Amino acid sequence: MNGKGDRNRTSDWDSYRDNYDEIEWGSDMGKPVLCYVSGCWAYFTTQPLEEQWGDDWNDAPYEHNAEPPIKPCWHNKPEHVQRRGHICQCDACKSSWNEDGTPKWEIVRIAFDGPFDQPCDNHVNSPYSVEQINKKHVPWLTSAGPVIFAGTTLSEFVMAVKEAGGYVWITDESNAKEGGTPVQWEQLDEC
Repeated sequence: MNGKGDRNRTSDWDSYRDNYDEIEWGSDMGKPVLCYVSGCWAYFTTQPLEEQWGDDWNDAPYEHNAEPPIKPCWHNKPEHVQRRGHICQCDACKSSWNEDGTPKWEIVRIAFDGPFDQPCDNHVNSPYSVEQINKKHVPWLTSAGPVIFAGTTLSEFVMAVKEAGGYVWITDESNAKEGGTPVQWEQLDEC
C-alpha cells in the first residue's frame, strides 16, 4: 500500500484523524485509554482503566498467561436481541449494557509498528502481570523517545507512535466479523 493507506472506513475515523479523542463513543463512555498490548496489537477501553479486566491479568508472566481485555457481553449484540426479542438481563449484561441496548463501554483494537520494547522483551518469563503494568509499575512501551504507559489516550498513543517514527493501523470495521483484517489507514509521518 502507499503511504496514504486505504480509506475504506465504515466509521467516522477519517474525519477525526488529528484528534482521535473527539470521537463520540457513547454518552457514558470515557475516552479510549490503553489497557493491554500484545505484539503489534494495542487495546483501549472506554471504561475506567481500573475497572477493565481480562483473563489472568493478575498472573505473571503476563506474556504467557494474559488474554486480551474482556469486551462487553455478546448477549446484547443486535442479532441476539432481535432473535430473543428483548435485552438479556444476566449479571454480565447488566454490567456491560445500557437498558436501551447500547454498550456501556467498548474495546478498541489497533495495530502499530515502531521501535518499541514491551515489558516482556529481554525476559524468558517477565516478572510482570497486566495488573501491575496497568497500575503503571512499568510502561507498556518504551523507546529511545516516547514512553507509553497504561491509561494513555488513543490520541496520545497515536502521537507517541508518530514521534517514534512508527505507524498505526486501524481494524477495518467492515472486516471485523471475519477476524478484523488490519488495513493501513495512514502513515503517520505524512500527517
